[in-house]
Amino acid sequence: MGYFNQWIDHVAESFSNLFNLDPDPDLSERDNVLKVIDQTAMVAAITAIVMPIPAADFVVLTPIQAKMALHIGRIKGFEVNQERAEEIVTEIFGVLGMSLTAHLLIVSVAKLIPVVGSVLTWPLIFAATWSIGKVVDYYFDCLRAGNKPSSETIKDLFAAELKVGKQRGEQLDKDDLKRKANDLRRKVEARGGADMVFLAV
Repeated sequence: MGYFNQWIDHVAESFSNLFNLDPDPDLSERDNVLKVIDQTAMVAAITAIVMPIPAADFVVLTPIQAKMALHIGRIKGFEVNQERAEEIVTEIFGVLGMSLTAHLLIVSVAKLIPVVGSVLTWPLIFAATWSIGKVVDYYFDCLRAGNKPSSETIKDLFAAELKVGKQRGEQLDKDDLKRKANDLRRKVEARGGADMVFLAV
């Protein structure tokens, strides 16, 4: 388990060289947030291709989604560290409860289908990360306004954005995803993960 956790760290760190989540001064706050959500969801889709253990995608995705929360918070003027970002994501997961669990079960079952599993799951994982990003965006808007995020609004927003995210995920360029997945594989293997068994694409 220690090696697996180390491998997860390699994956998460390797993504920092694939995408830039820093704010673009030429973009509005809203556009910067959307850029962070979209790129993080893309990272999640690539993880669906690379991840060797079907049920473990979201073990890897949680720190990546926390990094997304960290950047969204900072764009909105909050001084958020990685630990606080992880707490926010965990809190959101707790509110979503069965809504998120049901989605993850679908992802895990689809991932078990030989050869085509990753092709079926990357739109679902893109969608989950996209919708979590939109909920995080709402969460920080509430904090900035001095309000407590509403559990019902979080659930409704997640459900609505899940549909949007799935549509966006289905429009992803499969060849581009594979190229980025292979790039990630090389980075992870170069950092000592060469003996992990990756999924074929």
